[in-house]
Amino acid sequence: MVYALVGCGLNIILGVMNVINMSHGEFIMLFAFTNFFLYFFLNINPLASLFFLIPISFLAGVLTYYLTIPRLLKSENPQLSSYIVYYGLSLVISSAALFIFGERTRGVPFPFGVTSLKLLGFTIPVGRLVAAIVSLIANLMLMIFLYRTYLGKATRATIQSRDSSMLLGIDVGKISVISFGIGILATGIAGGLIPIMYPAINPYMGFGYTLIAWACIVLGGLGNPVGGIIGGLIYGIAETLAGILLPTSFSPLIAFLIIIVVVALKPEGLLGEKKRRMQLRV
Repeated sequence: MVYALVGCGLNIILGVMNVINMSHGEFIMLFAFTNFFLYFFLNINPLASLFFLIPISFLAGVLTYYLTIPRLLKSENPQLSSYIVYYGLSLVISSAALFIFGERTRGVPFPFGVTSLKLLGFTIPVGRLVAAIVSLIANLMLMIFLYRTYLGKATRATIQSRDSSMLLGIDVGKISVISFGIGILATGIAGGLIPIMYPAINPYMGFGYTLIAWACIVLGGLGNPVGGIIGGLIYGIAETLAGILLPTSFSPLIAFLIIIVVVALKPEGLLGEKKRRMQLRV
């Protein structure tokens, strides 16, 4: 479910603006370290830190938008420039984390008294179970936002047709800012949950999550938030089953093989449009 949340956030950014955000995973890493900081310096429970990470990550997304997007619009090829800018931003974030926290792997103490549960003969780690429940709630809240609120419906309309949305009086600039904030907010929740799921975080973990996020949206369909959720679920299930049935090192391989098969049979992804015009829209 965490992968589904990450994929949905990235697809909202891509769908509204066609921005190639190559720093998505680094934001996850950044907020994972923020969780670490909140615990060791302010003694805030790792799970309770989500209440701080949600507004912090949304504001970080809005700030990133205003620092990057207006300048991207002045370039000759905004979309290619977005790839370069956000890849550069990923290097800045990872380098800053490496400088501040060092190479040593860090973690937070497990916040629950029980580490695992027995269910139908299977051992379920409590950390992953809690992360799945929180991610499920976050995904449901995103769907309620997209399908039950004016701003959410305006976001979906902008994804479908920006020009038509402008003709209907939708402030697409405002929608772009909010969408970028929500996309980074999703990384904030994911970053807060990762220290609960896994006992170790480090400055190098971001790139792997960027690859996973893009794999999820390619699988589910580029620019479709629901497709990002479905792609994340399929990827997560495939990785988990492969980890159970095969050596751990094979689990990412099996998940990416499934993506290759799906893309070969349906290049636009499971819920993607057959043709998608890739042009930066802000």
